[in-house]
Parts: sequence; C-alpha cells; structure tokens
Amino acid sequence: MNKELYHRERENSSNCVGEIRHIRPGDISIPFLRRFRSQSIAIEVLLKVVFSSQTFLAFTNNMKIVHGDLLSMAQQGDFDVIIHGCNCFNTMGAGIAKSIKQNFPSAYKADCQTREGNPDKLGTYSSAEVFCHPRLPGQRGQSMHDELEIQHHKLTVVNAYTQYGWKPTIKTNRRGQRVHVMPVNYDAIRLAFRNIKQEFSGRRLGYPKIGAGLAGGNWDIIARIIDEELRGEDHTLVVYQP
Repeated sequence: MNKELYHRERENSSNCVGEIRHIRPGDISIPFLRRFRSQSIAIEVLLKVVFSSQTFLAFTNNMKIVHGDLLSMAQQGDFDVIIHGCNCFNTMGAGIAKSIKQNFPSAYKADCQTREGNPDKLGTYSSAEVFCHPRLPGQRGQSMHDELEIQHHKLTVVNAYTQYGWKPTIKTNRRGQRVHVMPVNYDAIRLAFRNIKQEFSGRRLGYPKIGAGLAGGNWDIIARIIDEELRGEDHTLVVYQP
C-alpha cells in the first residue's frame, strides 16, 4: 500500500538545489529543499514522494547513500575519515561506538582524554589516526591495527559529541505533564559537523545515522543538518547492512 509524503516550504531564495537518488526500502526519506530563482517573492512548493514496497526516492543536496558496514568499508580504504556520535561520559558502550571502541582502541583513548560528563564537549569532537590494511579473502579475525604504520591505509576516527547522556530524561512541560526527552541534541550535531568540515574539508567522509538510533533523533532533521554543514564535501551515509 502506497504512502504519500507532502513537503511544503515557502522560499524566496535563489537557485534550485538537490538531486534524486534511488535507495532501498526501509530507509527514511531525507527532506528535499527546492529553491527557484525569483524576484523576492514567496513561492510555495508542493512535493509528493510516493513510497512503495519496491523503492522510493530520497532527496539530498550532496549526501551519498550506500548500504554496508561502515567499519569494513573504512578498513578497505573507502573513507579517509569516519564520524560517529558519542555522549559526554566517555562510555562508548553501545551501538557502533562500542564496535569502534573494540576495533580502534586509540579512538576510545582519545575520548577518555576529554573530561567525563563535561557539557562543554557538546558540538566538539576528539579524534585518532589509525592504520588499516584490507582484509584478504577468507581471512578471519580483526585486521585493523592502531600501532603499525606499515599498513596500507591511514584512517581518522572522529568521536563527535552529539548528545550529553545516553538515556532519555524525564522533564515536566509547560502543561505540567511529565515527558521523556531523548538524548539527541540537534544543535550539537550541527556544530560538530561544522567544526569537522573546517578540519577535514576535502577528505572522504563516512558516517552512520548519527543521533537517529539509540539517541532517538529524527533522521530527516539530522540528514538536513549534515547536508547543510557538509555542503560541497564528499560525504557518505552508510546504512548498516551486514
């Protein structure tokens, strides 16, 4: 059964930006901004995206979307920099952060060199350089090495501090109702990617759905933030597929 998504936006900006990409079912559509050249008049754009059981269209500025294993792809040399979201408590105990902690101990060490529980870390990042070599067909076990500089590929792992804690908090809203607030911090995501672009511009960047998993964020919002902050960069979302 088809679902329809309507996106309306008033815009008095300049050029039309964006492109259409085919991606697999099950992913979430990325918001699409369409801007038309005009003489300071507001234009309402109605976009209709039809989702089917076979495929659907996602609209992005320059975000590439692939399916696979981010760490394996990084190991094979597909990226120069990989980015993942962290809380401010130096845990890296769940999700892809846990895998990075296990496979790249120096990235976790860099995280632990920041002050635990410091809210000022939000929007910043720590990083570590690691050395990898491609895993040969049929080879078992880990082939990621932090210490040996004789390997084929140097990779930078970025720990972006995009949330303060890792559990939902309970707060009281203006109506006196107790509500659950998810850990995701959209402002921190924006600032982190802005800072990352300043240091790593021109590199091949890869990342998972940062903030949209255990942190409980809305990927449509996060994807737009990332696309805006990494405009003009070579950056790729890797949707996990074993």
